[in-house]
Amino acid sequence: VKKTIHLVPINLRKKKKKKKKKKKKKKKKKKKKKKNKKKKKNKKKKKRKRKRKKRKREKKKRKKKRKRK
Repeated sequence: VKKTIHLVPINLRKKKKKKKKKKKKKKKKKKKKKKNKKKKKNKKKKKRKRKRKKRKREKKKRKKKRKRK
């Protein structure tokens, strides 16, 4: 099925009205003072390992046994 194109004479053609663009007024932004707020992080508490102090025991000097050939 062929669509017929309606030919409209130029003088009867509807002119498209151009829409006028409204200029937007720019709002001035108020600057907020930043508070130095530290974010609380949900940190897991680290378990502290207790370091045991090792007692230094006096080492007994071992006599080297001489192997007899």
